[in-house]
Amino acid sequence: MTVTVNFVFDTRKIKKDNTYPVKLSIYHDGKKKLYNSGQSFSRKEWEKINSEKLRDEQLKKNKQKLNDSKAKAEKIIESLQDFSFNLFEKEFLEISVYDDILNVYSLFDKKIRQLREEDRIGSALAYETAKTSFQRYKSTLFFTEITEDFLRNYQKASERNGLSSTSQGIYLRHLRAIYNLAINKKLIESKDYPFKNFTIPRSKNIKKTLSESDIKKLFNCNPTTHGVEKALAFWRFSYLVNGINIADIANLKYKNIQNGTITFYRSKTIRTNNSNKKVIKASLLREVVEIINRYGNKPEEHEFYIFPIINDEMNSETKKQRIKNFNRNISKRLSALAHQLNIDGSITNLTARHSFASTLKRKGVSMEFTSDALGHSNLQTTENYLASFEDSTVHEYAKLLVDFK
Repeated sequence: MTVTVNFVFDTRKIKKDNTYPVKLSIYHDGKKKLYNSGQSFSRKEWEKINSEKLRDEQLKKNKQKLNDSKAKAEKIIESLQDFSFNLFEKEFLEISVYDDILNVYSLFDKKIRQLREEDRIGSALAYETAKTSFQRYKSTLFFTEITEDFLRNYQKASERNGLSSTSQGIYLRHLRAIYNLAINKKLIESKDYPFKNFTIPRSKNIKKTLSESDIKKLFNCNPTTHGVEKALAFWRFSYLVNGINIADIANLKYKNIQNGTITFYRSKTIRTNNSNKKVIKASLLREVVEIINRYGNKPEEHEFYIFPIINDEMNSETKKQRIKNFNRNISKRLSALAHQLNIDGSITNLTARHSFASTLKRKGVSMEFTSDALGHSNLQTTENYLASFEDSTVHEYAKLLVDFK
């Protein structure tokens, strides 16, 4: 009997980001089952995907992923002599006992699907990047092959290929998370844990703050092009609004402005438990209002995003890509400005965040206040942000050692 494969735009329940999930529909012998594709879209995006003239590059990629998923399903169905949903699911969902026990990339894929279903697109992309790195080193990888020697050899090969220690550390921590997941699922035992005596490389804690004189340059300069002017405006906005990052700037709505303050949660803590989720309050300074008036959306409706970076018609993946592109564009222009102003080092959103914290330190503000303003859950994190004293201060205090007057 014929088995049909189609996609269903499931509008029965809208997600938090105002999108609907797309599900793979398998119909056989009067029975239909739906399988999550890991993707969701707004109604307009779904219309575009199904149109003949699709121009949006991100939606093209999403459509290709859907087509790949459908092709995989059809290939599995064709390979089955007698179709049954159980046999199909074992192949399509990759849930065979053999794969779960041995195949590292199979568990990577399950983790990625879970993160996408939870709309944690950034985390899903991070796991995908880590998986790709290990696949380049070894196309097929079983848990039994992950030993301390394997980890060291991967690290050496990565160094030869020019992969930074920071990236190595990120990928190895993701691999460790997958290995721990396999242990928790009782797929493997912990007695030969390969990470026990292996040190995952960490990036050097390079200070990312600007000196007071460099910050003054950024507030006194007058850019000659609109692009640099806009990039600098968003750097200033970040610096003045408690070092807010670009993702949180993009998600700000006019309802976040109340009684002369901007109030928000950091997007990276939204899914954490209540003890780690802090409300951040920043003063609505005159300079901040001027930036909103110049670059903000109009009219200033309660539910409108303040800045035209993302909108509610986009799905989570598209929003993530737009924010990434916006941040990259700003960083590119600020890099040129740093050279023009003879500022040593880069000017980035992260620089604004660290400089906000370090400026408060220089002005004698308590670490407790700074920690709360940054939304940190502990003071140690704040200490890592704070710059060392500037050279001039070090020299000044050193003179005191021989000042016997």
